[in-house]
Amino acid sequence: MIHYIETLDRSYNANVEIIYPKDVRDIQDIINKNSKVIAAGSKLSFVPNFFSNKSVTISLKNFRKVLKIDYENNLLHVEAGITVREILNIIQEKKKTLKVLPGWPEVTVGGCIANNVHGKNPYNDGIFQEIVDEIEIITPGKKETIIANRVLNSELFFNTCGGYGLTGIIISAKLKLNSIKSNNFIKKKFFSNSPEDSLELLLKNKDSYCS
Repeated sequence: MIHYIETLDRSYNANVEIIYPKDVRDIQDIINKNSKVIAAGSKLSFVPNFFSNKSVTISLKNFRKVLKIDYENNLLHVEAGITVREILNIIQEKKKTLKVLPGWPEVTVGGCIANNVHGKNPYNDGIFQEIVDEIEIITPGKKETIIANRVLNSELFFNTCGGYGLTGIIISAKLKLNSIKSNNFIKKKFFSNSPEDSLELLLKNKDSYCS
């Protein structure tokens, strides 16, 4: 089906064929039948990295299941189409969170991995790949999904984190959880009179949570 889609800031748009697969076999069939495909999550990117009028977009809207939660070992296994908001609504009941949180909670896990998004304190927390323990991915020409992590298929793992979907279609991911120690936080304000003062303050307080 042809859909009109656009980037978040409406700078780019196109009429694109979007397909909504129901399972892994559907995705494999789509890849085999089309030479140019790209995955889309919530379609909230500022750049058109999830569509082209010369390619087919695969929506992962039907891949939103929580596959397993291991609160003891702080691991969450989810399908790639689930959103950050949906995850937080589940894990916050157990006082858990994701250490790296993008500013827009409606983005999907697959999108966070493909764009390797950052949170509010990347200096200390790193970017999204820091909390990705493992991914399951479909690559062109393969009959089975591939498991990739920092040890197994590590090159594929790191190329997929920030790879804008060019390595294949992410099916699921295991994410590292963090415990919420308190419902309160300490807030400090710093004032500066110049860009130089601002830089000095940042360097002096770089080990604190700041944004």
